[in-house]
Amino acid sequence: MATTTAKKKGIHFAWFVLIGVLLMMGLCRGGINSGMGLFFQPISADMHIGVGEVAMMSSISALITMFWSPFAGRLLDKFDIRIITVVAVAIQAGCFAALSMVDAVWGFYALAGIMAFGSVFATQLVGPMMINRWFKDKNGLAMGIMMSFVAICSAVLSPVVASIIASSGWRMGYIVLGVLALVVVIPAVLIWFRTPEQKGQLPLGATEADIEAAKNADPKAAAEAAKNLPGLTSKQALKTPTFWFFFIFMVLLTGTLAFASIVPTLAIEAGFDTVTSGFAMTAYMVGTAIAAVVFGTISDKLGPLKATMVACACGFIALLGLIFFRTNLYMFFGSLFFYGCLSATLGVIGPLVLGTLFGQKEFGSIYGIVMMATGIGSMILIPAYGFIYDATGSFTPALIMIFCFIVVCLFSMIMAFKTGKKVQAMWMPKA
Repeated sequence: MATTTAKKKGIHFAWFVLIGVLLMMGLCRGGINSGMGLFFQPISADMHIGVGEVAMMSSISALITMFWSPFAGRLLDKFDIRIITVVAVAIQAGCFAALSMVDAVWGFYALAGIMAFGSVFATQLVGPMMINRWFKDKNGLAMGIMMSFVAICSAVLSPVVASIIASSGWRMGYIVLGVLALVVVIPAVLIWFRTPEQKGQLPLGATEADIEAAKNADPKAAAEAAKNLPGLTSKQALKTPTFWFFFIFMVLLTGTLAFASIVPTLAIEAGFDTVTSGFAMTAYMVGTAIAAVVFGTISDKLGPLKATMVACACGFIALLGLIFFRTNLYMFFGSLFFYGCLSATLGVIGPLVLGTLFGQKEFGSIYGIVMMATGIGSMILIPAYGFIYDATGSFTPALIMIFCFIVVCLFSMIMAFKTGKKVQAMWMPKA
């Protein structure tokens, strides 16, 4: 028999998979990815090169991520997810630790480029894919917990790494964080990363019909069914207007959230000091941590479209506060809290919508193509915000533009679900 069918007492294996996902996302995304910026100024001062030259490593990584994501998604659909993830974590964390040995700026660029090949899997694709496979029920909650944990790890690890850099130098900071990710994440992946078919267990929330079907399933037929999950292929998805409405949503949402990197500068423009600008990001991350779980729960109860509407409402509140009242400290922090709430949308609602509309058949491939949107949004709009400020001397025009982006995001998501009914009919089993 291919699948465990009896209802077992105790903790479902899906929750152990989630623990593995949390450790991977927390250290690789909340630690390594979020901590990259902590090293720019210390490296610049130590090696006597411009901060911009050092920061170019992030642009190189983003460029490679954009083009590599679609191919990475196809690999996940074809090969053992555990093997791919171990290799990916080894590449990302190993290269991050190796940055400690770099003595020339080209070395940072080379290693950052190689890191991107691993980080696409470890920080973007694998986590949502594992959750979608294991959580038929409480899918949104699990996705929310994942992104909340990323925000918490970022908030906790950033000051710790900054302290290590201050006391022992930037090279030691790279070593500590890179080695920590290696020794924690790889064992967790080897122990807990299995698909339901590999584990011989049904996903959390499997119905009585699922259990009965598993009881009567021929092992060979069950194995074949595991390779042919319900859903559309990437080629089919790309031919639908639903996909492109969702792609537009992701491009503009990513560009909207990319403005967070300019928040410290926005704080100074609003008249606050450097210390206050540092605390501003704390308000943002608290909003992300709370909203990730809330939006995931709303998605479980009311659907991802309703969760998106609530998220966009948070975005409207944030932008109105920043446009009209950002010189008031309390309004500034409150607006950033709601901005942080909106940021939870990218990692929580995005994967949930994709699974809802296109199924699981080639989730990795389709999600990989969608993740190109993150590169497009960031690469185009972050410099655009800077140029707008240079030209006008104010961030208000950029904030008004972002407000309009959220309007288009909401419209695009509504249209994605409106056209998505026909798409779902193409792959959902007939009742």
